[in-house]
Order: sequence, then structure tokens, then C-alpha cells
Amino acid sequence: MILQFVLLIQLLAFGILAGQSFYYLVCFSSVLRDLPAREYILIRQSIDRHIIKPFKITYLVGFFSCLASVCLLLAASFQWRHAWWYAAILFFLFDLLLALKGNNPINKEIAGWNAEHYPADWQVYRDRWAKIFAWRKVLAVGYFILMMIFLVSAMNG
Repeated sequence: MILQFVLLIQLLAFGILAGQSFYYLVCFSSVLRDLPAREYILIRQSIDRHIIKPFKITYLVGFFSCLASVCLLLAASFQWRHAWWYAAILFFLFDLLLALKGNNPINKEIAGWNAEHYPADWQVYRDRWAKIFAWRKVLAVGYFILMMIFLVSAMNG
């Protein structure tokens, strides 16, 4: 019963992250890429101010649910259908690593910019951030799909 609860929490966290990721991949990446510098900076600063806290909590919930479920599943006997779940966790951890080491330093840089007097190479920052973020979003959709495959296989076996 505890394992099912932990997996439900993990699925909810993964679903929230995948939902935001799907939206970004489908349309918002194009919107950000088309903005002039001033608007890009103001939108990014506003989004970051409002999204950091809820997503920090979501990533923490996802991380701790991964730890708890690893402990619970390792206590059970290994089954090949768990491989989907292990892959989902690896995707999630890689997403988290890219966030901490890739996007967050760039976010901090952009947070300090003045929208009227921005760096001449602001597009380099934008493009680097977008490239890392796009990979993270593919990973997020991937770990959600892998988690769903794991849950469906667990129901059938």
C-alpha cells in the first residue's frame, strides 16, 4: 500500500512536469525565440519569479518519491517490468541535473539583466538556455511515458 501511494505521488509530480514540458515543446519555445530582447528578458524574469517556487517543490516531491520508491522496489524482488520505471527515474535525474547545472545558472544571469541595457550577446544566452531546456522537456515527457508504461505493465502482471 505504501508503494502504491509513493508511485501515485511520483506519477503526479512527473505529470505536472511533463504537462509543462509538452506545452513548451508544442508552442512556447517558438514564442520565446521570436521575441525581441526587451520582451524576452521581461517575460523570462516574470516567469522565473512565478514558476521557481512551485516547480522547486514539484522537483523535490519527484526526487524524494523516487528515493522512497527505489527503496521500496529494491526490497521487493527484481522484475524486468521494473526496468521501465528505472529508466523513468534515470530520465528524471538527468533532467534535474540539467536544470541545476545548465538552466539555473543562465536563469540567475538573466534575472540580473536590465531590460533596457542588456548584454550584447543576449541571444547566445537565450539559445543556450533554450537548447538545454528543450532537452529537459524531451526527458520530462519521456519519463512520464516510461512511468505510464511501467504502471500499465504492473497492472497486467
